[in-house]
Amino acid sequence: MKIRQLSLAASLVLSLVLSVGCHYVNRISGWGNGGVYVAGSEGAVAMLWKNGTAQVLGDKKGYSSAASVFVTFRHVYAAGQEEDIYGKYIATLWKDGVAERLSNGEADSYAHCVHVSGGDVYVAGHIETWQGKKMATLWRNGTAERIGGEDTNAVACSVYVSGKDVYVAGFEETANGNNVAVLWKNGTPQQLSEGTSAYARANSVVVTGKDVYVAGVEDNTIGNNIAMMWKNGFALRLSDGTTNGVALSICVPKKEAFVAGRFETPADKRVAMTWKGSEAVPVCQDMGPCVANSIFVSGGDVYAAVTESDGEQLKYAGYIVKNGEATRLGDPDKVVEALGVYVR
Repeated sequence: MKIRQLSLAASLVLSLVLSVGCHYVNRISGWGNGGVYVAGSEGAVAMLWKNGTAQVLGDKKGYSSAASVFVTFRHVYAAGQEEDIYGKYIATLWKDGVAERLSNGEADSYAHCVHVSGGDVYVAGHIETWQGKKMATLWRNGTAERIGGEDTNAVACSVYVSGKDVYVAGFEETANGNNVAVLWKNGTPQQLSEGTSAYARANSVVVTGKDVYVAGVEDNTIGNNIAMMWKNGFALRLSDGTTNGVALSICVPKKEAFVAGRFETPADKRVAMTWKGSEAVPVCQDMGPCVANSIFVSGGDVYAAVTESDGEQLKYAGYIVKNGEATRLGDPDKVVEALGVYVR
């Protein structure tokens, strides 16, 4: 991988123009005393990086991965899953590096997102039975609550708490086998997609004031996936559907939506993408096939957790990207994924 050094002036230019190709460095520098946290995995072990320094979360007894991170004044939380000695995946919450199992291991379970509000810890995920049935689940302070219909497959992908209201984004299978994007508010579902497409899902939710923003995906009549954003239930297409696109994460500072995901070019190259409003901005055009899994905006700076593959999906590299400047995380000789980012 080519390594370059940039002057301060050039770094400022990149801060303003994200569509310029990525600048690769070996370490994080000039970020001040604040913490930039990235959740993911290295060599099939759940990891958390703070300002580029790694902390092992998984117990290394089996596969593990951290999908989400949330930081309060006193504590750092990460959510993901860990494989036990019997080969079962167990939804796991790590608090300051200490693991708490959210399920008993009788069925596979997965934690996709963690959110903390008022001292309460919320984790969105799902439990999958041995018959393959998926049950959307919200864990509140470790206690599981099922979301969605009793007889339908459903997955909870994201959770956000605003005041006394708990919002969960995910998807649910209809009677005809289609997946619909769903937003649950205090357990009451709102269908975001029309239900006519075969595949739709809500991947991320955030609330600011009275406005509720959701990022997700819905396919069109020719079978291509469209990156979607819903604001208060109204749909906005972020990609045109001529090629595949997906929106995976959303952040809304000062009522301006930033979305992260992936877009396929007409040449079938997968490009990590961010959208500012409806404007598409490639994260790193000089990378191989990649995806922006998570986005966070702080102090005017845009951070994205990006995973790059070698094109054959056999080896991955994880990056934290700040204003177009990519810093590689973890051991370059291992499979590394960067899945969630939080800045405090």
